[in-house]
Amino acid sequence: MTTASMNFKTDRTTKEKFNQVAKKLGLTTSSLLNLFVTRVAREQAVPFDVKVVPDKEELDLDEESKKEMIRVLAVENGLIEDTDKDVKSLDKYFKDLGI
Repeated sequence: MTTASMNFKTDRTTKEKFNQVAKKLGLTTSSLLNLFVTRVAREQAVPFDVKVVPDKEELDLDEESKKEMIRVLAVENGLIEDTDKDVKSLDKYFKDLGI
């Protein structure tokens, strides 16, 4: 896969809040942005809400969003190639990630 950079500007407060949300979700800022961009491009719409809910252990995300988050983390941690687009077992990916 050939990669490309995307640059945009936002105010400092929004950036800091976004970084905090990514961290609370267990993702890097880049991973969260890549997740969003990938889903929007594929589905031609904003397909999901990702919210940080204080004092809640599990996020209310649909299965496809959870699988994509795990796939992105697995790629970033060198567990799978970036070309691996299918996540069949969340349990296996969590185990491989040490979660």
